[in-house]
Amino acid sequence: MRSYITSARLGDGIWKNGTHAFIIHWQDQVRKYHALVPVADHFSEFPTKTMLQNAVHNIAELNAVKQQAAQHKAQSGVDLTYLQYCNLLLLAATKYDLQFNMKKSSKTSYQQVYKHEITEEDDMLVRYYNIDSDLDVIQANITEHFNGQNVPHVSDKQ
Repeated sequence: MRSYITSARLGDGIWKNGTHAFIIHWQDQVRKYHALVPVADHFSEFPTKTMLQNAVHNIAELNAVKQQAAQHKAQSGVDLTYLQYCNLLLLAATKYDLQFNMKKSSKTSYQQVYKHEITEEDDMLVRYYNIDSDLDVIQANITEHFNGQNVPHVSDKQ
């Protein structure tokens, strides 16, 4: 579990569930790890924040949060806590996911399954005949429908 926490990377093509979900998942893995090991082996705040920054480094919009944190420290002289950094990162991830989903949905076309349109012309062609119908009646109806234009030929050999 420690190996996963230290090596997981968003943007490597393995994680497919969105950036926000990745961050929550990553934080949950840290929580589980802390539940399994003695307190002396817990990650402290600074290394945990650094590992999370490394985990999201490949996504420019999320890496920008690291830059914002650095600017905050330069202005105020105070470093963001892990919790403050996570809150900013989750906001950026939510915005990124919304942007990504909108781009994806605008490019994706959809298909309508089980859809069929019937025109009046199609309805006019539908005549119900059974095996005992006279061939003359069938030919007369077809001729009547097409008014002599492109009349289909029905063979007498049936």
